[in-house]
Amino acid sequence: MDGYSKGRIFCATATIVLSLLWAGMLLGISFLETPVKFLAPTITTAVALDVGRTVFHYFFIVQAGIMLLLAFAVFFARPSKVVWMLAGIVAASLLVQNIWLLPVLDARVTMVQSGIAIADLPKTSVHNFYAICEVLKLVGLFWLGIGGINQLRRS
Repeated sequence: MDGYSKGRIFCATATIVLSLLWAGMLLGISFLETPVKFLAPTITTAVALDVGRTVFHYFFIVQAGIMLLLAFAVFFARPSKVVWMLAGIVAASLLVQNIWLLPVLDARVTMVQSGIAIADLPKTSVHNFYAICEVLKLVGLFWLGIGGINQLRRS
């Protein structure tokens, strides 16, 4: 077992499962559901934005819960520095999105709902930063999951 106790193996396995579960959720919501809802011909942009705001609010709650579980699993698995760095990148991306980016995007949704056309809103890169954070989370989570599988196989 190469120094791995049953507890460490359990926590390493939990890290893998949580990482890949979260990555799958991220793919389904952020990279599939979000852009597809704007293709529905019967949904107005204001309604699609409102649905998106609601989905991302609840998705943050789920992500925060998974992040807490992932933090505990990583801590007790006693992983390498790379795993700590990846978990930190995922956590930081989630925090940046929810402390800074989502409130700004929510304000823009409110403006659209009040009747302001999207084309009339001031230009901003906030949505691009949000997307970059999503990609960072996704890459970090896949790397945590796949790297964890490889680490367990070597142990």
